[in-house]
Amino acid sequence: MKEYLSSSYWEVYNKGIKLAGALRAEKELFYVSNKMSSLNGFQRRNFFSALNNFSVIHKNFYHNIINGINDSYFEARREAINLIPLIIDKLDNKDEIRKMILKRADCFFERWEVKCSIIKILPLIMAEEEFYQFTKKYQ
Repeated sequence: MKEYLSSSYWEVYNKGIKLAGALRAEKELFYVSNKMSSLNGFQRRNFFSALNNFSVIHKNFYHNIINGINDSYFEARREAINLIPLIIDKLDNKDEIRKMILKRADCFFERWEVKCSIIKILPLIMAEEEFYQFTKKYQ
């Protein structure tokens, strides 16, 4: 796996990310998390997918997940949003995260895959009545 994560070819590096996730290799994913700004969209998506293999997310990954909500690549946004249920109760800035997610949901040009992921997690960040009111537009 270390050979994959030291490769200069993005496709090989990408396989290393997937492998680190499948093997739940947290140390290797810490290494990847420090290089997020240099990764392409596929690699960022697979990083977030790799974190989904953990039942508990280490707090050092929280900033990556929060930044992933507004990632430029829609599949990375979707995967980051799918991780929110694993960390939301541990965050101090829940209101800020809630605003980010609702803004993303209201974005006219947002991809439907991202909106579906958002709708799934909305009950965690809003009251039941507010949830039903907010999701009327999707019915």
